[in-house]
Amino acid sequence: MLGGGRGARLRMAIDRPSRLSLAPVIVVLVLLPAQDRAAQPTGIRPASISGVYKVKATSALADGAALASENILEIVPTGLTAVYFRVHLDNEVGVCGLSGIAHAYGSEFVYREHSDRPGYGATDCVLRISKSGSSVQLSDGDDSCKNYCGARESLADVAFPNARRRPIRYLPRLQRSLQFRAAVAEDKLVGDGTYLRIR
Repeated sequence: MLGGGRGARLRMAIDRPSRLSLAPVIVVLVLLPAQDRAAQPTGIRPASISGVYKVKATSALADGAALASENILEIVPTGLTAVYFRVHLDNEVGVCGLSGIAHAYGSEFVYREHSDRPGYGATDCVLRISKSGSSVQLSDGDDSCKNYCGARESLADVAFPNARRRPIRYLPRLQRSLQFRAAVAEDKLVGDGTYLRIR
């Protein structure tokens, strides 16, 4: 009987550490998914719209002749909640060109021109970039970015179909471009995105 009792206690002593050693593993398995969820940004994600979109268009020469052109949108993630964008429109009604860093704000990315940017007056350009159905939509509201467009062109309601989206295979060259470097410099002037004061 004594021998049996010692044997039972010995088996319990051997079993107990093995059960305790499983506890940290169980805690880690339970906690990690919650930590992963907390680390991920909510709302629109840069990867969901990144790439280059090219749509064929037609522009008009001074003599009225038609010239084949292209509307281009480039979007490059610059963080978990920000993207660099460059849009160039060249239609028969006119031309638009704008680039900058847009920050996630709910279900869209929002670019707001820094108020100290020289040469464009007191009205700040605010451009919203969102994903809507089968396209990426650009909107500057009530022509707030009109200073970056010709007299008849506008960024008020522009769509780039998802079907025209392609990977950017010239990323190093893009990141060395004047537009990209200027956009990063402008964004640093306003810090971490606190300038997104939506009017």
